[in-house]
Amino acid sequence: MIVFSYGTLCEPLVRDRVLGHTVDVRPAMLRGFSKVCGWDYLTLVPSDGTVSGVVFEADADDVARMDEWEDVPVYVPTEVSVEVDGSTVSAYAYIMPEPPAAYEVVEDSRIAAIPLDRIMADLESMMGGARGGRM
Repeated sequence: MIVFSYGTLCEPLVRDRVLGHTVDVRPAMLRGFSKVCGWDYLTLVPSDGTVSGVVFEADADDVARMDEWEDVPVYVPTEVSVEVDGSTVSAYAYIMPEPPAAYEVVEDSRIAAIPLDRIMADLESMMGGARGGRM
């Protein structure tokens, strides 16, 4: 499956740790949404905005690891259409089904609501090492 990331999985250190391996990514643009922050989390809400991110191919093991990292069902893989290299492709983005009651629109360049060192500490406590490790 093709995944569109607009948050922490845009950061190579986080993405590689979550997946347990590296993947090739390409820049992508999602139209019709804005990136918002509430509860220390980022999510997307429909709007007239655009959100930049990356796309990458994920296999079943990758999806299982991302599902844990994204705390499904807090975030749900949602099908979206993104622009990649001048073409429109179908991808899945982890989006909260119901955004927080109070949120603010944030800059598109923001990938997390908490500092990277806290994200990495969360990863160490949640995720196993290489692929096939403890989750």
